[in-house]
Amino acid sequence: MKAFVPLLALASGALHADLYVTNFQTLNAAGATGVWRNYDTSTDLAFPVSLSQTGGTVQPADGSSTSSILESETVVNPQDNPTWQDVPVVIPFTPGINCFEPNFIGDYINIETAQNATTTVTLDFGASITDPILYLTDVEYRTTLTFPSPFTVLAGTSNLQVTSTTLSSDGTTAAGDPVPPLPAVFEEEAAGSIQFSGTFESLTFTVAVAVGNASVATEDRTGYCVATTTAPAAVSGDAPELSISRSGGLITLTWPIGEFDEIQWSGAGAGVSGWTAIPGLNPSATNTWSGNVSTLGDDRFFRGVYTP
Repeated sequence: MKAFVPLLALASGALHADLYVTNFQTLNAAGATGVWRNYDTSTDLAFPVSLSQTGGTVQPADGSSTSSILESETVVNPQDNPTWQDVPVVIPFTPGINCFEPNFIGDYINIETAQNATTTVTLDFGASITDPILYLTDVEYRTTLTFPSPFTVLAGTSNLQVTSTTLSSDGTTAAGDPVPPLPAVFEEEAAGSIQFSGTFESLTFTVAVAVGNASVATEDRTGYCVATTTAPAAVSGDAPELSISRSGGLITLTWPIGEFDEIQWSGAGAGVSGWTAIPGLNPSATNTWSGNVSTLGDDRFFRGVYTP
């Protein structure tokens, strides 16, 4: 049986139980897609997960110092990208830092936000997730992350500055950061693991970067992934969500990968009629599509078709 998401918008307008982590597999400047993975059994699950953002830019997985990291859990030598591990004790250079909890070697989706700008990040879990843990790093003193609900800090650098719903760096050097000749890890940037209580199908938060002093660049780049110690569960009876945003003349649609059979548009100038699939778009292989208003024309609508 086919079903439709309601009409969206007018375009011209420590020891632990099994750990489940985001295993991102593809990305572009607007976001990333992948699946949930049982880290302890090295098994991918049949639940999609996606990250989308507006206002910033996802850095590519190009091996640079600001590279995003994909499928780190499945590579031959994951220790080459030991993201989300604590800084070890190396006498006399560092007493160690309990940065993250629980520890694992995993993906890192790095988003750049220009100074005096804000990025909105949405993680669509593609499942019902209990008490999700957001891992984050490289947060500068001039950057503020704001969340929709209170959270608990499971682990973090000494300079992690938090309220019930926001976090930043207090601008001091992280206690325990390695001293020369070892390379610095955090310096004045904050990192940590924060946990939200309850059941979530998605998480949206903002990253606001103020104008900094001469010691920082004209942007801040922050990296993320998500984990939970409770197995992801199917969301029963809920329709998948098709979202729309506009930046200048560009319309962007996003959706959970693999949950729609087709993404359709109405006939140009035909109102809510003349529905056809967007040519060449496979919503099982990607989770985003963009089109220009000048090409789409006025009075264009979009909808997603799915099988309940």
